[in-house]
Amino acid sequence: MKKINRKILVAVLLGMLAAVCFSSSVSAASYKNQIVTKNNKQYYYDNSGKLVKGKFGYKIKNKYYKISKAGVLTKVSKVQGLAGIRLNPYYGKYSNSQILWKAFQWSANLKYYTNSTKAPAGQTKETYFGTYGFERNRGDCNVQAATFYWMAKALGYNAKFVQGYVPTAKDANGKITVYSPHAWTTIKSGKTTYVYDPNFSGDCYQKKILKGMKSGYKFTYGTKNTYRYFNSKKKELK
Repeated sequence: MKKINRKILVAVLLGMLAAVCFSSSVSAASYKNQIVTKNNKQYYYDNSGKLVKGKFGYKIKNKYYKISKAGVLTKVSKVQGLAGIRLNPYYGKYSNSQILWKAFQWSANLKYYTNSTKAPAGQTKETYFGTYGFERNRGDCNVQAATFYWMAKALGYNAKFVQGYVPTAKDANGKITVYSPHAWTTIKSGKTTYVYDPNFSGDCYQKKILKGMKSGYKFTYGTKNTYRYFNSKKKELK
């Protein structure tokens, strides 16, 4: 009798386990194009019922998210989402430093188009110029710097969007006579601030001068064969 009871018990338990597994699989498969909350965390299942994982940026019903490797959603702003979407093809395939270089090249290669240096009321410059560049694939130094800034932020870098001036004309004595508005990005690593200037690199690359695309990537203020950078008060940054 004991042997029979054990067999029956095992059979019952296996049946219950199968039912639970079947129920779970049916439930998961029934999620299509849905955000599902589990243990106070949100997950998204696409149109085929597949759990979406590992995205720097993702759009769901006009809202934007980043998605962890485990599939957990974190809501982000539109410009953050657009930046992340640009980086999605590299998720899990390259290191952050490699992806940063790819992001820089994308911004440097934007089709040049002159923009206003000011953002509309209610928007920060970073947001306005970044969104403009991601949506239109064109822009000037402000857009190039802002798009790179947002992609660097999406990768976790301590980035900053900077507007200032660079000298574009001197007199016979070498005194600067013309300062032109310019924008670039900086990334702070430890105690060192590095400059990333997609516009400068794009110009060097197209004209086949200096080191081309590498010329404006990760250098410190005052580096030879780069611009002299000045802040909004026309004080040189060093």
